Amino acid sequence: MKTGLKIKKPATAYTVICAAFLWIFALSLIFLFAYAFVNSVKGIFDYIENPLGLPEKWEWGNYLLIWEYFYTKIGSSGPIYYLEHMFAFGFLYAAGCAAASTAVSALTAYATAQFDYKFSKIVYALVLFTMACPIIGAQASELQMVKTLGIYDTFIGCFILKSNFLSMYYLVLFALFKGIPKEFDEAARIDGAGTFTIFFKIMLPFARNTIFTIMLLHFISYWNDYQTPLLYLPSYPTIAYGLFKFSFSTIPDIAGNHIKLGGCLVVALPIFVVYMIFQNRLIGNISLGGIKE
Repeated sequence: MKTGLKIKKPATAYTVICAAFLWIFALSLIFLFAYAFVNSVKGIFDYIENPLGLPEKWEWGNYLLIWEYFYTKIGSSGPIYYLEHMFAFGFLYAAGCAAASTAVSALTAYATAQFDYKFSKIVYALVLFTMACPIIGAQASELQMVKTLGIYDTFIGCFILKSNFLSMYYLVLFALFKGIPKEFDEAARIDGAGTFTIFFKIMLPFARNTIFTIMLLHFISYWNDYQTPLLYLPSYPTIAYGLFKFSFSTIPDIAGNHIKLGGCLVVALPIFVVYMIFQNRLIGNISLGGIKE
């Protein structure tokens, strides 16, 4: 019988230390965002003389300068892309790569967790090996392969490059699928369901929250990725690549660090919005049910 009462566990030295550490870490992040915002609306001399205080005059026009000068040009005579274009390219790149990477990890984790073959063990060992011994120095050959296949400088090519399962998220999904009772699978097969039907209609509902959370984490990672678009997607600059170019701009109006801080906040704003919308999924728990006999 449920009483509705919650029993609180007594605090231990370990929990107190962990809580204190997390509070200090959270406050440090809040301080950095506050520092960036306050200085982004200062004048250049106010920023130099008083970097830790409030602005003498709130220079909201700094963000108009960011909007005006946040652009990049492709080549010497190529098109110019502004902030709105790079936001669109960044969203397409981050969302597509996140979906591709998460889908491949989920399918591979389900196949290796549910089917106990020797190949499944090889795949699991391969993931552990690549995480322990990352491959370094293969980027030149990978770039040449992408050009040979004709998928260089295309979004599809980037999605294919990110369609892999060699990450810790595979291990998370593998443990999740491994923990789902076999009775679900056996009952569905008795009713005539195939492997893909079982995966999409039975297993995915159990793993939905975890998969969605992993996709969000991938999205955040790819949103901040400027190196891959720089090498493999030069004609479609993403917002992270635009920030990389913006941070090294020598135009006098935006040369100050206070303007660069404002540019960082503009790029971080969509991630903040995504977190506020999906924070319950990011910090939520997953509960698995069982079959009653």
